[in-house]
Amino acid sequence: MTSKAQRGRTTIYSQELIESICEQISNGKSLRAVCRSKDMPSMSTVMVWLSEKDEFSEQYRKATEQREDFHFEEMMEIADKVLPESAEVAKAKLQIDTRKWVLSRMNPKKYGDKQQMEHSGDVAVNMISELMKELSAGE
Repeated sequence: MTSKAQRGRTTIYSQELIESICEQISNGKSLRAVCRSKDMPSMSTVMVWLSEKDEFSEQYRKATEQREDFHFEEMMEIADKVLPESAEVAKAKLQIDTRKWVLSRMNPKKYGDKQQMEHSGDVAVNMISELMKELSAGE
């Protein structure tokens, strides 16, 4: 008769397991996809480890940065390999747009749309003009 721990998912924290998780993430997988494997811990177990294990948190952070680069490079490959047929082009565009959207949410400073604020000099000139009117009215 096997014990309950032997039948279920792995829950034993080890450096080897952490390296496997981080390697899969850096190669483009989501944490959810990694945790779907029967030989991997559940997502809730990994989330606990992330909150409790500083060394794992740091490895995970680096792996997610590498995953961003993986997806960025993957977009270039998709664009370069697409066949000039309309269905293939549409599929490639969808794949690239999806990855761009995900990257902009993962790291908006690096991959997000740049937000620019523009202002007009009239605002400052109008404020100074109003102040000058008030000063001259008070004399």
